[in-house]
Amino acid sequence: MPPRLQCLNAARNAVSIPSLGMRFSTSRIASADLPAAFETPNSDSNRVSGLLSLVGVAESRKAVRDEEMRRRQAYSRANPQTAAQDQATFTARTELTKQIHRRWRAGDVYAPHDLSGVEMSKWKKRGKVTRDVFDVVAFDPLATGSYKNFSIMSEYVTPMGRIRGSKETGLRPVNQRKIAKAIRRSIGLGMMPSVHRHPEVLYKARERARENDNYKPGPMLGNYAKWDGVHSTVSSLSMNYYWPRLPRKSSTSWPQ
Repeated sequence: MPPRLQCLNAARNAVSIPSLGMRFSTSRIASADLPAAFETPNSDSNRVSGLLSLVGVAESRKAVRDEEMRRRQAYSRANPQTAAQDQATFTARTELTKQIHRRWRAGDVYAPHDLSGVEMSKWKKRGKVTRDVFDVVAFDPLATGSYKNFSIMSEYVTPMGRIRGSKETGLRPVNQRKIAKAIRRSIGLGMMPSVHRHPEVLYKARERARENDNYKPGPMLGNYAKWDGVHSTVSSLSMNYYWPRLPRKSSTSWPQ
């Protein structure tokens, strides 16, 4: 007795479904066993229709890609970015990258708290200096008169005007005493403040922060000034600002 095939009932039920007729059709299996002379007339049409369906799918996907590309090109033509905008975008990305002080490696496990600013600040701290910079560059702060250079002196002074210790500077005791003596000499001559940073250093820090500020106001357009002999008026975007004329000690007068 031949074995019973349990899949025949499922195949008979699937023949009635149009979408599954090709996959579970028994007529194609039967026609495959027949000689070439007895092939069914619809076998070639089925093969051609299958190929045409594949070609149609490929063409539809290509049409979708072409439409997406045309849409992007039209958007780029309608909203062209200037070189200044590209530079601003690059600067913003670079500044964001600089804030990530920890360098992650493949396989590192981290929590969301590790991406916070508190954890990132821990990786920003510099390690202990193990080399004496003055010995490396053969620099003597006393012999060269470097007490006049406030930029060098400010590197070894805290924001409150205190001299940094050797644990922070990494200098040998001899060079540490030399730089401390140079700083005290500069403070005694009035070239360096004793309780805060040098004003020039503060100015440079403020300018640097202003340049890196993403929310800084842009330049005001359409400014023009008028002089009526008494007041100087600066008009910008329907806003007027008046500055009264101040008395001058010199005999020169304002241009009419």
